[in-house]
Amino acid sequence: VECWQFMSEMWRSDDVQSLGLCGAGKELFETLIRLPNSPPISAFGVELYPGKPPSDYKFLQKLEHASRSGSTCVIAFNVFGPRQSLFELPDMKDEAERHNTDIAMLIMKWCSSQVDAMMVSVLTSGA
Repeated sequence: VECWQFMSEMWRSDDVQSLGLCGAGKELFETLIRLPNSPPISAFGVELYPGKPPSDYKFLQKLEHASRSGSTCVIAFNVFGPRQSLFELPDMKDEAERHNTDIAMLIMKWCSSQVDAMMVSVLTSGA
């Protein structure tokens, strides 16, 4: 919170045009938006991949509302799972084969339907 307050001062003094967070978690996000005189969060990075626990998606729905209103750009990271583990899942391989595509492309297509943008470390599964 202290760091956000410092960044907020920079925003208020026009030293920066926008502020963003990456991987902060829903508790911190909700704390920051409730702070008095808190600037808008322009970009918010969330860890997101197929199979992530449903509780995380409820938070994503809140962010999606903010995104649709134009106030926050939601960016997914780690879209291939922890240590890119989704590339090794038999179900994921079967689904990619069924759609005649690479696993990485299948996951990115899914992800693009969930958020505004994504950060990826590879563009193919190497298969």
